[in-house]
Amino acid sequence: QQQQQQQAAAAAAAAAAETAQQKQAAAAQQAQKEEQKPGEDKERKRARTESDDAADGKTPTTSADDTKRPRVQPDDAAKAAAAKQQAAGTAAAPKATAQVPPLALQHASNIMHQLRQKHSSLATAMETMIDEMITRFKPTSEEELLRTTLVLLTECLKQAFAGLDRGLDAADIAVPSQVALHLRRLLTSFFSASNTAVLKYKPKFERDFADVEKMTLDSCLRKLHAWHQDMTAVVNQMPKCERLEDLSHFLTTFLSSYSEIDLPGEHLEHRTASRSTIRIERFMPDLEVVHKHSASYRRVVIRGRNGRLYPYLVQHSPARHARTEERLGQLFRMVNVLLDKKKESRKRNLCLYVPRMVPLSTHVRLVQDDDHCTSLEEVFHEYCASARMPVDAPIMQCYDDRRRELARQKREKLDVRDVRKEIFDNIRRLKVPSDIVSRYMRAVFPDHTSLWMFKRQFTSQLAMIAFATHVFQLAKGAPHTLRFNLATGNIVPWELAPNLDPTGALFVPDRVPFRLTPNLVNFVTPVGITGLFSSALLASAQTLNDPDFGLRDYLGAILRDELIAWHANHFSPYLKSAIENEQLVTKASFNTSSVTKRLNTLATFDGGNGAIDLLIKAATASTNLCSMPPTWHPWL
Repeated sequence: QQQQQQQAAAAAAAAAAETAQQKQAAAAQQAQKEEQKPGEDKERKRARTESDDAADGKTPTTSADDTKRPRVQPDDAAKAAAAKQQAAGTAAAPKATAQVPPLALQHASNIMHQLRQKHSSLATAMETMIDEMITRFKPTSEEELLRTTLVLLTECLKQAFAGLDRGLDAADIAVPSQVALHLRRLLTSFFSASNTAVLKYKPKFERDFADVEKMTLDSCLRKLHAWHQDMTAVVNQMPKCERLEDLSHFLTTFLSSYSEIDLPGEHLEHRTASRSTIRIERFMPDLEVVHKHSASYRRVVIRGRNGRLYPYLVQHSPARHARTEERLGQLFRMVNVLLDKKKESRKRNLCLYVPRMVPLSTHVRLVQDDDHCTSLEEVFHEYCASARMPVDAPIMQCYDDRRRELARQKREKLDVRDVRKEIFDNIRRLKVPSDIVSRYMRAVFPDHTSLWMFKRQFTSQLAMIAFATHVFQLAKGAPHTLRFNLATGNIVPWELAPNLDPTGALFVPDRVPFRLTPNLVNFVTPVGITGLFSSALLASAQTLNDPDFGLRDYLGAILRDELIAWHANHFSPYLKSAIENEQLVTKASFNTSSVTKRLNTLATFDGGNGAIDLLIKAATASTNLCSMPPTWHPWL
């Protein structure tokens, strides 16, 4: 009985404890619900209490919530609501005036966000690959110094020749402000303690350019010329090949089984079947160092799943030039589609060769390359090496001869006479003969059949580049920009950009419509110029002048983007939408009309190639060529 009583007492105690716990839990839930109720219930309860107290003649009590907010009287409810709305509008005003990202960037951000969510491994592999190429494949400090000295030297030469055209000697002209600014930046930031590779050149650089503000243009030009020669010798002694495993472990161990990634620029070309898309198999172990016009690039070779090798150049270039070339590449692809629809252009196989250009960042991009590609400048370099002549000997001779002639005229008080034609003919006779390209091609190709096939394709491509340069009013390419493939004869566009004046209108600053210099005329021959070259110009112009193709719409879209970028770079940096819409439409329409007018004039055929013959005469006339800047190499 005692045990039963004890058990009953324990059960009663347990039941009482359980009941107490349930009550505590219910109370906690009720308190939590009251805390989660909106503040309107508290406001109603407080207002009801205040009204009851006022009706009873009592003073309203102050609660803890009342100390946190200002007292609102019933009569002032409307004023309080208006003040609250005004405060909310004032607080929202800065958010409304904040700059909203462009719609294209918002879409791109959404795409990347979805890619990271749905395909995290693929997104990680792509981002790591891009980061490795940007950070690991940079030029060395010596290569950067060589490229910078060439840019500054070219700018000094342009200013010096412009001064000679005005009758001013370079010894009487100060150093341009932009050149002096870059030289000061080199002294302060480039030759720093962290950049140990070029610290040994700092004392000499300080001796030469410490007082750049007090230097003349001639002395600065001479010193930059000496620095360029010294750095060229240093860079030429550096290794021409690097091991990928020493630069990037991720790219060395990359396999296609981990992630399915297409070749760079694979979707830029028009493809009808999805099975033709080529994916990356692996990266080849050797990384070649390529030098073009004193600039250094890393050539990375990718093996596709089809077993073929695809070389790409990792190019570091300013964002404004890179985006312009990409827009021109889009325009050329549209033009190729139109050229393929007409019989006269299709049977001549007329097209503009457009390499793949894939931007990795604002300053780095991948450019499709080929081992068989060379340039007119590289052909001239081989000739100078065989003739034991410095590469810049013609330019410096032209500079010295013009300075000497100007000094003689001032000393003898003679009338200023234009001696550019005499100097031009003298350089062609003594330094740069007209058969350099022809001799190089005869040495490269084993037989006359291969040479004839290459010359035929090269002439058609030269005509297409001349057509694009004249109609779209692009910059006339220097020798290093005329790059061609020895295996196919295609000419690769390089560093092309439209000429825009300070008002944003297309213009032609030179009397030469396109590059058709003596060496090119000698290789193509006069028969090729009057035959295949002229017919290709006429056929392409007549094809694109067809109103059914709507070339004007394509031009409007491309020129609009170019004007936005031009305005942002010249007037409002970092603000792409600074130009007004009406002004943008007006300028884009004016430039489009200028292009279509040139196209219509070139396509007019009245039984003879009158317009084309005039262009060829203007491009080959010695009086026009000698007026071009010597840095353009008009004799080549």
